[in-house]
Amino acid sequence: MAASKNAKKPSKAQVDDRASVEPSVRVFTKWTPQLIQAAEIQADAGNLTQAAKVCAWLLTDDRIRGCISARIQALLGLVPGFEKAGDRRRSGKAIKALEAGDDFWFSYPESELWLMLAWGLLLGVSPMRHNPQYPEGHGGRILPCPEFWHPAAGLRYDFTDREWKIRVATAGNDFGVEETLTPGDGTWVLHTPFGKHRPWELGFWKCLAWWKLLKDYGRGDWARHMEKGSLLVLTQAVVAQNIGMGGNPDSKQVRDESALALYQRGKDAVAALPVGKDLKLVEASGEAHALYESAKDAANDAFAVCIRGGNLTSSVGENGSLAAAEVQERTGDFVNLRFDAETTSNTLHGQSLPWWAQWNYGDKSLAPWPDYPVAPQRNLKNFAETISAFNKAVADLELAGFEVDRERALEEFELLEFVKPGKRPVLVAPAAPANDNGGQPAPAPASAPAPGSESKPGPATPEQT
Repeated sequence: MAASKNAKKPSKAQVDDRASVEPSVRVFTKWTPQLIQAAEIQADAGNLTQAAKVCAWLLTDDRIRGCISARIQALLGLVPGFEKAGDRRRSGKAIKALEAGDDFWFSYPESELWLMLAWGLLLGVSPMRHNPQYPEGHGGRILPCPEFWHPAAGLRYDFTDREWKIRVATAGNDFGVEETLTPGDGTWVLHTPFGKHRPWELGFWKCLAWWKLLKDYGRGDWARHMEKGSLLVLTQAVVAQNIGMGGNPDSKQVRDESALALYQRGKDAVAALPVGKDLKLVEASGEAHALYESAKDAANDAFAVCIRGGNLTSSVGENGSLAAAEVQERTGDFVNLRFDAETTSNTLHGQSLPWWAQWNYGDKSLAPWPDYPVAPQRNLKNFAETISAFNKAVADLELAGFEVDRERALEEFELLEFVKPGKRPVLVAPAAPANDNGGQPAPAPASAPAPGSESKPGPATPEQT
């Protein structure tokens, strides 16, 4: 589908007649300081081909891939809502199609959004090309379905024309022809999370490439050190034991026979030394492995700091893991999550969803805003402890004779949303217990007779008998 600013909805025949594809991209390179510098120089001139190959190399590192995935999956694991735009009634119909009709999930699968976000962070710019489809079960609506387009396919910014260029392969031309990339024209989407002005300057690749090179060099040196430490060295003592009957122990024939015998036992190189000669493996004093491990650890820490904003969750002692995780969430992960949500929403709403709305509803202004729920959840335990501490503090102050402005205190503790200041309860003395005399006062208890005043019993009455 050729680039066009025509707002007309593509027909099914036009959609099925696509011939433009991504050119073949080969990114294998053994990187050196000189090649990295050359990629930086080319990027400064607007050519991002080599810089894109650097990014592909960076994604082969386990720590870089892990940090990138942790950051991106924190966003893609959320289910976005959609804010209405344009005409409220018609916009509600569009939102229903995105949510209940699954248009959003079909058009923007997690795999393509992952590539868009990863390359946007690493290179600073991530191109995608609409691949319109009429899928079944979507009410005949056409879905944009943007697909990631590898930046190594000749992506460059032409400072003369002030335009983006990229190569597109066609039938019979695998290398492709250069095409103008206009973000938001209905064909191309260009994700630039760090802004439109020289976005490659703020991509992570410039920070990560040198640490990745150090880590690769350290890993290679470590492997070679292990290899050298396992080599067999043939000294004069070994030669003497392999001498046959008679013959000069220093003769070339004897040394060659000994070397051949050992060579046939393994693939490592073997040397048979002349009499009086010795060969030793000279290595750095101390624990050499610590040198390689320190380079690896320093590179891994740099990766985490650059991508996630901190390394507290990966480089922390056992006793401080919980506190480190909380600090990492507040200072790095949450900030990144909010940033990634905003930039993703801006790109989709600005360059892709308007065409979905135009093709299906005839009005670009109906394109809704994807809204990812990135606000941190309230810690209910901490909230309950705050209310308890607040209540005790107010009670202690009033008990000490101070008058407390309760409404101001609730506002200071951010509690007005849940509680409101009211009147203090009046303390009432407990009521007397109820009796069985119908509410009449109970008779007074009879007083005991005084000593010596007891009356003698008289004659019995008829009732007594």
